[in-house]
Amino acid sequence: MRRAERELMHRLSGLTIRTKAPGRADDRTGRLRSLLATTALLAGCLTAAGAATVAVAPAASADTAPPAPSGWNTVFSDDFAGAAGSAPSAQNWFYDIGTGYGTGETEQTTNSTNNVYLDGNGHLVLKATDSNGAWTSARIESTRDDFEAPAGGELEMTASIEQPNPANGLGYWPAFWALGSPMRVGGGWPQSGEIDMMEDVNGLNEASQTLHDSAGSSGHALISCPDTSSSCQTGYHTYSVIINRQNTSAEYLEFVMDGTVESTITEASVGTTAWQDAIDHGFFFILDLAMGGNYPDGTYGSTTPTTATTSGASMSVGYVAAYEEGGNSTPTGTANATGKLTGLNGLCLANQNALNTEGNPMYLASCDGDAGQQWSPYSDNTVRVQGGCLDVVSAGTTSGTDVDWYPCNGTNAQEWTAESNGELENPNSGLCLTDPGGATGSRLDIETCAATSDQLWTLPTGTSSGSSTMTVTASQYSAQNSTATEATSDTGGGDDVGWINSASWLEYQNVNFGTGYSGVEAREASAVAGTGIGTIQFRLDSVTATPFATANVNGTGGWQDWVTSSDTANSPAPTGVHTLYVTFTTSVTGNFVNVNWFEFTGGGGSSTASPVTVTASAYTTQNSTGTEATSDTGGGDDVGWLNSASWLEYANVNFGSSLTGTVQARVASAVTGTGIGTIQFRLDSITATPFATVTVNGTGGWQDWATASTTASPVPTGTHTVYVTFTTSVTGNFVNVNWFTFS
Repeated sequence: MRRAERELMHRLSGLTIRTKAPGRADDRTGRLRSLLATTALLAGCLTAAGAATVAVAPAASADTAPPAPSGWNTVFSDDFAGAAGSAPSAQNWFYDIGTGYGTGETEQTTNSTNNVYLDGNGHLVLKATDSNGAWTSARIESTRDDFEAPAGGELEMTASIEQPNPANGLGYWPAFWALGSPMRVGGGWPQSGEIDMMEDVNGLNEASQTLHDSAGSSGHALISCPDTSSSCQTGYHTYSVIINRQNTSAEYLEFVMDGTVESTITEASVGTTAWQDAIDHGFFFILDLAMGGNYPDGTYGSTTPTTATTSGASMSVGYVAAYEEGGNSTPTGTANATGKLTGLNGLCLANQNALNTEGNPMYLASCDGDAGQQWSPYSDNTVRVQGGCLDVVSAGTTSGTDVDWYPCNGTNAQEWTAESNGELENPNSGLCLTDPGGATGSRLDIETCAATSDQLWTLPTGTSSGSSTMTVTASQYSAQNSTATEATSDTGGGDDVGWINSASWLEYQNVNFGTGYSGVEAREASAVAGTGIGTIQFRLDSVTATPFATANVNGTGGWQDWVTSSDTANSPAPTGVHTLYVTFTTSVTGNFVNVNWFEFTGGGGSSTASPVTVTASAYTTQNSTGTEATSDTGGGDDVGWLNSASWLEYANVNFGSSLTGTVQARVASAVTGTGIGTIQFRLDSITATPFATVTVNGTGGWQDWATASTTASPVPTGTHTVYVTFTTSVTGNFVNVNWFTFS
């Protein structure tokens, strides 16, 4: 059974049971959200009749995951740091796109930043909107599915959430839940286990928590949040489950709200076989905001949402975390390199439309540097992009089986061997990654290995020569004025930037031009008729600086009819690291152009002769830091007041492709001693595995500057968002930083 269709509603003397089941078809797994909402406890299911407090991860602010309790390990944590309006980390999350899901819910879940986005203040927002009765919303899953209570140990899964607070909430169905990892490799429901840590319906300002297994277990009905300093809808509350396997003959789990145990379910009450099938394996997280369906409808007694339901309410998530005691499931695989993976005619292997959703197809496409073309061969023989793995559909072993994007699950469908002749072989099938018939518009598959041109691939190595082009994605700006983003129909997908007029501008920080680029092209579309309808100017370090290049804009026939502007000469050619400003002028009244990307051409990129320097105070966003005038060479501001809660984000850092791996940090500290803390450097997620860690020693004063060094592993390539994080055992602040250099 993959996605068993099941919907159960019983009403027995005041006892209401509502079960959701999967509906969106998939050729391998089921995906469901179920809720057992009870007004009474099922006899024999619960062994704790009253609420009790429990020692869980200590309380933290809404946007900061707490540290692991003593003796535990943090195996996952996402504080949702990032620029306002940006997508959640692809390393941590992927999108479920569809509708229905077999539950009666009516919304269309999307990957649009209109429905799922970071708010710039450390929160993930899932937003439901109504357009003439057509609701859109969001549903995302963790890429990892290995959060597991080890035998003899424990697992805590938790999140801090502020529920939607609509004026009329009929139909709203927010949820934080987890499914057993067998569901991703064909396991059935409910035997593979589902743990609902938070569900509410119809804006009731309550939450219920439920275990689903083949024995029909329950949990507790909708109740108010225990922390009465705010309601479930007006403040952030923690929703958790703790699975205890310390005694493997008497395992149990506890549902916890705001640190209070609300119900307990034991292995004995479930039965050994049903318990082990549901609990003794990994889990993956799901966050979603459904509209309508069997649970809100059943609670209301009629179909929801209604015409009176308020549009635009949102669920805000401060953090999601997992902790393990007695084990550590943090993956040990590491990236050997990151960059483009090329095949026939030098085209790039592309995750279609750069869409990280389960089952997304793979194609060859023109190399444009987008996120769907940034591949990383890993030490565990996987090949990864956007947090997922290159995967053989259903672990097929027949020639012609398609390949796709799928969350990494450790199966042999995701193992690849790079042969010396250029083939990329899947050992499980003995077949090779192929562009069928050399038709570059065809979906990629696996076929009999023959070392033909449509089976030869060049993997990123991190040591190739510098690129002759550099692409800046328009929607990945650090700041903007008088613009908006929208889904694009251009090759590669993602969002373009539109609603552009003469007041508009875009800012991109830490753009590394390396040794220089001689030209620039703009990808543009316009429904305004005529030629010379406006211009795009490119400026360095100031929105009013003299442009080094200006591109003309002509009508293209439509807002999604895309053309690439003529290559415009750069004078002078920009070199080194700068903040890039893109400005616009037009004589047209109103909006005149959409832009998708800007490509700088005719250059050597960032060679080993051009180290990448990031000024610490030029961050995109930060947490728990401050700036001050520095006495270090070059002046300006340094960043100080740094502690273990601090982090800095730098968007669009271009490492090029030829760095040798040296990482330097300019530091100063009045704290005495050596090894007083560390500085970690991470790519694209604040919780990503660091590629470099610098040890901090006391320097004699807060303005006594020294340079600390380390070696990157792996050496970063391409364009990324860089997160700099800090750890220290010192109470309070421990270091100032002025700049970071990668060479």
